[in-house]
Amino acid sequence: MRIAYYPKRERAFSLRGFTLIELIVALAIISILSALVYPSYQQYVRKARRVDAAVKVLALAQQLERIFLQSLSYAEGANVKAEAAGYLISTAISANGASYVIYAKPKSTSDQSRDPCGTLVYEQTGRWQFVDGSQTVGCLVLE
Repeated sequence: MRIAYYPKRERAFSLRGFTLIELIVALAIISILSALVYPSYQQYVRKARRVDAAVKVLALAQQLERIFLQSLSYAEGANVKAEAAGYLISTAISANGASYVIYAKPKSTSDQSRDPCGTLVYEQTGRWQFVDGSQTVGCLVLE
């Protein structure tokens, strides 16, 4: 029977971990990939928040329509509120209470302020539009 003999130098070499160069290369690869992926991720987060705001606007519009069915005026719905992540949602009701417009404006303190679509506007007639933005194509997701 033969007994294997490993000198200390060979054992130390075989039990060694990663070198500093290998760790730097791995870190460089991870940072390059994250630099490429993170802006795309932010774009999808903004789009999801925009969809959430549009859903909240529709819920607010339905609530205003229920108020109109009960009182034949939208004026009582002036106090109806809605909240969405990254958006300030407000309602403008006409003086005679016959029509309304709902605005969902991106909060200036959130990342949503960088959304190129701008402020979402929903009119009583069911018309959607974006104002104050640099882009209008591809913004509407509920049509």
